Amino acid sequence: MDVQQLHSLFDVAVQNNLTSLICHYITDVCLDENAVSSDPLLAFLLDEVVIKDWCKRAVNVLITEIGVIYRSGLETMRSRLSQLQKFATQLAGIYSILEVMVSSFNEAVSAHVNDLHQLIENTLKAKQHLEAMIWCIRHRFIQDICSRYTDHTSWSSDVIQRKAYAEERKWPGFSDKGSDINEANQTTLFIEQALQNLGIEQNYRDKEEDITITCLQNEQSSSMFCSTITTDHCSIDRYPFKNLREAVDVLFLHGASDMVIAKQAILLYYLFDRHWSRPDSEWRYLVDDFATTFGITNRTLLECLVFCLLDDHSSEALKEACSLLPKIFSKETHPKIAQVLLERQRPDMALLVLKCTGRDSFSATENFEKDGISSLSEAVTAVRVRIECGLLTEAFMYHRSYCSKVKEQHSANMTHTEDAFEGSWIYHVEMMMVEFCTICIERNLSKRNWKMPLKRLLQKLEQLLNGEKVWLLNALTCFQRFRERM
Repeated sequence: MDVQQLHSLFDVAVQNNLTSLICHYITDVCLDENAVSSDPLLAFLLDEVVIKDWCKRAVNVLITEIGVIYRSGLETMRSRLSQLQKFATQLAGIYSILEVMVSSFNEAVSAHVNDLHQLIENTLKAKQHLEAMIWCIRHRFIQDICSRYTDHTSWSSDVIQRKAYAEERKWPGFSDKGSDINEANQTTLFIEQALQNLGIEQNYRDKEEDITITCLQNEQSSSMFCSTITTDHCSIDRYPFKNLREAVDVLFLHGASDMVIAKQAILLYYLFDRHWSRPDSEWRYLVDDFATTFGITNRTLLECLVFCLLDDHSSEALKEACSLLPKIFSKETHPKIAQVLLERQRPDMALLVLKCTGRDSFSATENFEKDGISSLSEAVTAVRVRIECGLLTEAFMYHRSYCSKVKEQHSANMTHTEDAFEGSWIYHVEMMMVEFCTICIERNLSKRNWKMPLKRLLQKLEQLLNGEKVWLLNALTCFQRFRERM
């Protein structure tokens, strides 16, 4: 038997869903220390390289055949859906073989194992893209379903308007209104943050994608993509995607394959955004089928809709989002939801989100040192929400609990370089204290409402700081005396 015959045997095994035979060949033959031969050909057949070479060839052949079908038009694609489904199964089989190879080999055994990781990534991307394409083909790329927008230009204008409204209502990062330092989120819309987390923009810029995979992309899809929504009209495409095919190409052919759940969620967001205000009878079955096909839970489905509604600047969208929020409350609820509700003048709903998701208190296992600025940003939001709801004493109690917890987990002897200071417990205490006082002044709260919490705050800070940052205490004392004379 020569190499070509062995590869042909593997081809037949994959085509008949017998990938376990190839896996056994890896574990029982290639990894058998007694399986040696002085014959060069036989020795090569016993080496794991022969499996890797076959996997690479098989994946390239499948991608080429899939690409031919993609370019043949919608009706031809629909007529060959069963073949595309077989290709998806074969890609899944090859992926399982590659996983066995990676888990079985190490660098001491094979110098070629490093190539397997890129091959696994390409295989997974091709499989994930194909599965999404199969769903799109079944629904004719939703070209028969009316959008709530007249065209792509009007949709883009609406998204830009959402971004503008979000920027206008956005609260400053902590108390530093002249700087963007310590901003927990550099983006203002949920869709921006989701796209940014995928790292798609960086992949486009660095040209990291394998040319074998990118050949599956439609010629009319974006050659460059930017996750940030801006008002300029440069050639780089941004959300919203021009059509469903571009959405699938951008999401599933770029970015890491292990982000597939996030990619599916973004595609759901796109579907909700395109159809939300239309009658449910026209489109709701579409997202339900998407969820069923890809095993998406009802909670995740509603969460994507809530993100879409909170990005929408209309009062109708906000009202529906608030009605859906109780259905998605959990410890995994996105912390940005409370922040957006506060910005949209619904502090009552933001407070409900904090309480129902467990973010109104601190657990013994919560690690502020690890979470850093993210935890500080959430704590600042929690204080802002309580003050906006008129719960000044509760805001103070939350503030005190947070500062005490931070001090327990941070070292008081940390070297106060600029970077170290921003990660120190003193920095957290300072930011929380300044934020507390600043918002009280801006809201012109009466002396009767804030005098006692501020006095307690001073006492607590004296205990916490223990001689550190004396100027801070002096400033607070002067501030208190100034307010008492008013």
